[in-house]
Amino acid sequence: MLHDYLKRYVLTLVRRYRTNDPYELCDYLGIQVWKKPLPSSVRGMYIRALRRRYIVINAEIHWQWQRFVCAHELGHDRLHRDIRGCHIDDIDSIRSGKMEFEANTFAAYLLLGKNNENNVPIDVILHTIYTRNTGPLAHVVRDRTGEYA
Repeated sequence: MLHDYLKRYVLTLVRRYRTNDPYELCDYLGIQVWKKPLPSSVRGMYIRALRRRYIVINAEIHWQWQRFVCAHELGHDRLHRDIRGCHIDDIDSIRSGKMEFEANTFAAYLLLGKNNENNVPIDVILHTIYTRNTGPLAHVVRDRTGEYA
């Protein structure tokens, strides 16, 4: 199954680099991450050009969403090697299509961590990723001490 494959892939990546922090993983993998003001409908984008890879995150969104967007764009880098040029994730595209679902699932497994310390059932996570219901998704992107915005 796709979910089993993605879970194994993410766990292998986390084990290899000893972190599930998407920013640290980008650093290890040579992906430059930029936080820039973007239109309010754009959460982030993945750029692959001239053998370089970049993730641009909307600096105007809450830092917890920025973390999720970084993990999502990292998912595009790891799973969708055929992307060339610029792939923009706006409010509508982040919840539609196979590539977006896979990148969201990758991000959820990455941010849940090896032990799923938030004890959020994965079927709830996958459902919220697909429907973009931000209530349960908040459990994935929140910091233990932070409040979801």
